[in-house]
Amino acid sequence: MDIALLVMRLVLAAVFLVAGIAKLTDRAGSNQAIVDFGLPRRFAPLLGTGVPILECVIGAALLLTSTAQFAAFVAI
Repeated sequence: MDIALLVMRLVLAAVFLVAGIAKLTDRAGSNQAIVDFGLPRRFAPLLGTGVPILECVIGAALLLTSTAQFAAFVAI
């Protein structure tokens, strides 16, 4: 059970890290996605940068046993 939990945490951390890094490398696309989602354009720069950073922080926190439970709660 411990191995399965570790593997699931690592996979989920990888998903969050890849998603966050991909969005950070394409900020224009991230900003446009925010607008396409239906939010006002004025929120695009803040959310287009803030969401990917949060995804990266969650991904990194999932890697550490001491912060994994909190990161999983924040991810929900």
